[in-house]
Amino acid sequence: FWLLEGFVIPGYTRILQKIYPDPVRGKVMSTVRMGQVTAILLVTPLAGWALDHVGYPVLFPLACILGISSVLLFTRLRVDEGPLPPRQTKAFGELQEIVRNDARFRRYLFSFALFGLGTMLAWPVYPLVQVDRLQLSYSTIGLLGLVESTMWLFSYLIWGRFLDRRGGLAVMRATCAIALVQPLVYIWASSAWLLIPAFVARGIVSGGFELGRINAGIQLADPERITEYAVIQSTTIGMRGIIAPLISAFLLRLGMPPTGIFILSVGCMVTAWVLFGFVHAPAPVPQQEISAARWPFRMRMPRV
Repeated sequence: FWLLEGFVIPGYTRILQKIYPDPVRGKVMSTVRMGQVTAILLVTPLAGWALDHVGYPVLFPLACILGISSVLLFTRLRVDEGPLPPRQTKAFGELQEIVRNDARFRRYLFSFALFGLGTMLAWPVYPLVQVDRLQLSYSTIGLLGLVESTMWLFSYLIWGRFLDRRGGLAVMRATCAIALVQPLVYIWASSAWLLIPAFVARGIVSGGFELGRINAGIQLADPERITEYAVIQSTTIGMRGIIAPLISAFLLRLGMPPTGIFILSVGCMVTAWVLFGFVHAPAPVPQQEISAARWPFRMRMPRV
């Protein structure tokens, strides 16, 4: 499943570049993501009930049917890409040329990888603190998860506007700064109440990372090679997702306490935040006329 999902990311990024105008891409994507998160919040309790009463043999095929339906809806999109340029990337090895020749994207990629490494180093350790130190119950963790999901939903109201005003790279840097809250809170947390800021930050970061990574890639990429740049960025995400948990497990086996891993995580993210500041991205396209209706409930595309 995850292997197949990875195949569509470059094409999906290209579609977003083409169908959403630059001045309002942030607001439009935020509106779509708010619908997605709302559906998750509504369906999750129903899915839990269905697992208890009918089981996964019914639930999984139903999910497959819904997934196929979404594919059919995607086929109805009419994307005018104009005359396609000749393919410039003929082999995987040639993707390295993009990294070698594009110094700006290379700096961004290193900062992006370091940020991801910092977040993922601490990820396997959070449950250890929740269970071993704080001894949280499932219901308490569920309530904290509800706080996270709520902030994830409403964070799109902020990130959409911020993205259109400042660009995807600025969103990534702001997300990196907010992500620092989570490991810092876990260092000193002594009760479930003290974890609330961590889950609030985690929800906000989820929205910012999703919008930021896609639009920062579009902002920094050669417009004619969006898919290649998206492939490189997705590969980086996959590599840090594999390597970082292994590093955490190795450090725990060596006897490093969770606090030490959290400090290492903070160090990586602070360094990434500084390095993001050295990446100079093109300024966002100025916003054009948008309807005065309250966003995100009604909105008109800009006139072109």
